Amino acid sequence: MNPPASTHLRFSIVVIELVGGEALATCLSALQKFDIEIFVVLKEACPQLQARFDHVRFEIRNQPVPLRRKSGVALASGDVVALIEDTTLPGDSLLNGLVSAFKDDNTLAASGPVLIGNSLPSRYQALACTEYGRYHPSVLFDHPHQQSRTVERLPGNFICYRREVLASVLSEYSEGLVEGVINQRLLSEGGSLVMEPMLANTYGAEDQCSGRLATRFHHGWIYAGGQAKQKNVFACAVQFLKSLLLPTVLSFRAIRCMRGMNEIRHPLKVSLWICLLETFWSAGEAVGSVSGAPKNMEHWR
Repeated sequence: MNPPASTHLRFSIVVIELVGGEALATCLSALQKFDIEIFVVLKEACPQLQARFDHVRFEIRNQPVPLRRKSGVALASGDVVALIEDTTLPGDSLLNGLVSAFKDDNTLAASGPVLIGNSLPSRYQALACTEYGRYHPSVLFDHPHQQSRTVERLPGNFICYRREVLASVLSEYSEGLVEGVINQRLLSEGGSLVMEPMLANTYGAEDQCSGRLATRFHHGWIYAGGQAKQKNVFACAVQFLKSLLLPTVLSFRAIRCMRGMNEIRHPLKVSLWICLLETFWSAGEAVGSVSGAPKNMEHWR
């Protein structure tokens, strides 16, 4: 599938291995239909997979996700680089979506609504709700005639950037591409973040590492610790007190997002898992508010 003739932009895709194996193979198979530069940043070598997709360039980086993202951006040559995790499948309108999202020169980053795989076990549907529920089409768009719009945040499973601008910003961040930090920086410089319906994607693989309660705890710790670095003691104390309410607040938000999701097969089971996952995330936020960020991001893999 060739890019629309109306565009002069060149596109690159960087696939970040989270699950690997068949999940990664499925993601690459879905990307093969597009005439686009593809890179994969692996945690370790996988000769079988590398031989199967011999048109793809593989890079081995045994690093946390933010640093592997940064490495992938350095490999890409397109005007726009799309970073997609192997838990995610792009839609058929990917290239048209990229053209539409970046037709405005002020657009510096873009993504699309996130659907949830209807065959995922309840635990991983719950994980998807906690991470991406707010980006589900039923939450983002309240009418059938969906149009792109500017937003304040974007999902991290599939996110696209103007490469040169991103590379310039990344050079200042030794911890790598943490989307919340980078996107806020782009907004502060007057750029726009765009949610484009044609960039719709599906979160469809069981990410057992991210679904562990210990991982949720550490991710909450990383998130809150990063915020605490920019705050004084009083603000950190307020952040800690707020974290005590988070299990209820975050669980309610994720469960409320489920109302319009036809993909959810067992709502009660999913709701229970949401409460458990958000409780451990909130505990991590409480620790991060008091102790700051962990020494490294090894738990973000």
